[in-house]
Amino acid sequence: MNLGETIWTDPASRRSIQLAYRPSATVIALLSRTIWGGREMRYRILDLDGKLFQLRDPYVFSLLEGQRLASVCILDRCKKMVIGQPHDAFHVVLAATDPSFRQQGLAGILLGEVRRFCEGNLKRPGLAFAFIEASTKFSLNLSERICHTVEASMPLVLFSRLRPSADDRVRPGTAKDRDELVSRLSALYDGHDMTDFEASVTPQKTFILSENGKMHAAAQVEVLNWSFVSLPGVKGRLLLTLLPWVPFLKKLVNPRNLRFVRFGNVLVKPGHELHLISLLETVLARHRVALGLLVMDARSPVLEQILAFGRLGFLSSAVNGAIEMHLDFVGQDQAAIEKIKRRPKLMGAADVF
Repeated sequence: MNLGETIWTDPASRRSIQLAYRPSATVIALLSRTIWGGREMRYRILDLDGKLFQLRDPYVFSLLEGQRLASVCILDRCKKMVIGQPHDAFHVVLAATDPSFRQQGLAGILLGEVRRFCEGNLKRPGLAFAFIEASTKFSLNLSERICHTVEASMPLVLFSRLRPSADDRVRPGTAKDRDELVSRLSALYDGHDMTDFEASVTPQKTFILSENGKMHAAAQVEVLNWSFVSLPGVKGRLLLTLLPWVPFLKKLVNPRNLRFVRFGNVLVKPGHELHLISLLETVLARHRVALGLLVMDARSPVLEQILAFGRLGFLSSAVNGAIEMHLDFVGQDQAAIEKIKRRPKLMGAADVF
């Protein structure tokens, strides 16, 4: 099986690491059967192949033992703004090991080579970043092979409506909205790092609530489809156990086959929080789902504004989880790193998964 150029070999073990620039069918098959998350929240990604083909500039690292795929790591190259400077960046999207090769240290070997690749190929200033389920000690330890200099905690905020209704003021975005969206988002998230609005704003994926020609709220939408194996907390376990048996709810919120949306590039004017709530509910109605997910740095004033207004729905407290954003920089001095540590970070709308 030839997946690409060979970047590392160990003849004694017949192991090699190959680099390709798109995922092969074998790689997709391994990732599709992988259970993600940690001891509290575990899930499969049901539409994984479609999401992989949304990546901006993928780098696919495969560790082979002979001709067998043992472990894989996928990076997505992009650009991020950090303390007002453009940074070359690698998003560590996914990493997985075939169960038959676990407990052999192969993930560590692969990620060690991926780290060396990042350090050698990133332009300065640059960074690698990853999102890790916060309760997963094993995953957190592995992530330190790539990303560990700066961390940010990002709570998982659910927005729910069992019978969402649509607001006629909400419309799909158009190409004409792009410049205003980029400008308004840049102003709203001034002081945040890891922004990428010039690259990530996609009007055809954006919903806008406008009135009398004025844009009051907007959000970019990514539809996800996961199958949960476990959920955190007592409420999470009850949802996983009971919801599939409730006739009305199982059609809307079936954890074993759950369609939901992730909101990114969220725009809300101060004092117009109700417009944002109406917008989010309309998105649920038009996608025929009951749940939406907001993921922002816990220190973000925008998240504080949304949480203070409330009205997130009765399922908003069902999952009390968080992810950790880990970042590792090259070409930055310690003074800059200390400044970066203090600033809230943003999960980009185009950071798939």
